[in-house]
Amino acid sequence: MSGEQLRAELERIADRAPAVEVDAGLFDRGRRATRRARVLTAAAVVGCLAVLTTVAVPLLRPDPPPFADSDVIGVPNHLYAVPDHVADEPETGLRIGRGAAAFVTENGVPVVVDAQDGAYHVLRLRGLLDDSPGGGYRFHSAPPLALSPDGTRIAWGILIDGTGGDPYSGIRVADLTTGEVLEIVPTAKDRNVLVGQLHWSADGRWLVWGGARIVEWTGGGSYSTSGQFGGVVAADGRTSPSYELPEAEVVTDDTVVSGNVVPDVLVSDEGEFAAVGGNGLWRDGRNTRFDLPGDAAIYGAWFRGDQVVGLRRAIDGAEGRAYLVDLPGPENTMVRTDLSDPRRIGQLDADTQVLATEALDEDGSPDPQVTLVRTGRPGGTETPVMALDRGVLGLTLATDLMPPDHPTVERPAPDWPWSPQRRVAVVAVPVLALLALTGATWLLRRRFSR
Repeated sequence: MSGEQLRAELERIADRAPAVEVDAGLFDRGRRATRRARVLTAAAVVGCLAVLTTVAVPLLRPDPPPFADSDVIGVPNHLYAVPDHVADEPETGLRIGRGAAAFVTENGVPVVVDAQDGAYHVLRLRGLLDDSPGGGYRFHSAPPLALSPDGTRIAWGILIDGTGGDPYSGIRVADLTTGEVLEIVPTAKDRNVLVGQLHWSADGRWLVWGGARIVEWTGGGSYSTSGQFGGVVAADGRTSPSYELPEAEVVTDDTVVSGNVVPDVLVSDEGEFAAVGGNGLWRDGRNTRFDLPGDAAIYGAWFRGDQVVGLRRAIDGAEGRAYLVDLPGPENTMVRTDLSDPRRIGQLDADTQVLATEALDEDGSPDPQVTLVRTGRPGGTETPVMALDRGVLGLTLATDLMPPDHPTVERPAPDWPWSPQRRVAVVAVPVLALLALTGATWLLRRRFSR
């Protein structure tokens, strides 16, 4: 067939073919569909990138400091319990600056709160009783820890494994502004006295210690004791002779109960040592007994000038009012307080004491707090100044940073770093979202391509 014949045949077939009506807007609709697919794809990609940028990328960066810098130096009005995953990662050094508060967690981990910005520093205080190689010799509900009144030094009781012999106890004092640590063993004969109490004098020049003499180390964190001892250490490490304290007694309903009270040790601004336990005051080498009403005992004492003052309350936390009394004349009541089971932390001046208490709120649940008790006015006054989370134990405060007219400052709640479990969960969310968006984008592209 020639070319002319082929052309004629094709024209004949075309004339008999049915007419196909094509919508004039078909091309425009196709173009719009293509644009929509491109926009959806771009939006999906941008969304995934936004999720990864805002959630996943910050997890790869170092944790930011929990607080911004502040020009206000002070003690915070709320202390928060430290999560376990944060407490498990202590800082490597002790040069952290001035501290406002120090406490231990429920697991015995020491924490210092910065006076400058309110940051929480989890510390490794080597030799701390609950951190001892023998598995932890728990002497009290919280290991002995004491922050100096000016917040520049922290002292703690230690227990160190001896070389080829029994462990020995003592004190370590760290300068928080330099990180330097001074180790003090009060005297050679006190190496086997397990330090269980530490308190600073009001002016911060003296450190008083008390503890029980260990007569046998049985290993595995256990021991047997015999007798209570105490002494004074100067800020430069000089020590005084140690004193063996008489056994404390408590009189309950005309019955004398001995051996169930650990004497509280105290030191004056002149370095004078004293101890109070049950119904006895040990001072100047003499033990003075005094009468106490009902089931009461002295729990905590301090020097008010040359006078010793005690905190008298019911035995073993039984319900009842507490009193601040002059010793050895406990009938000379300075002030009565309705605080529940108070514990003395320090003093702002001769007439203002700082007490921690396990108070109850309106519904009866625990509401621990710190309260100022003023004795200089008739009847005294009580002013709550700090809230405490459960899990803030063995609290000690830099009382020099607490002016009586404005003892605390407001700090934001800590921005704790995320736990490893939360990090995994948060990273998994954007990854799954990315997969879901990728699948949706593929389906959209497939649909519009058809």
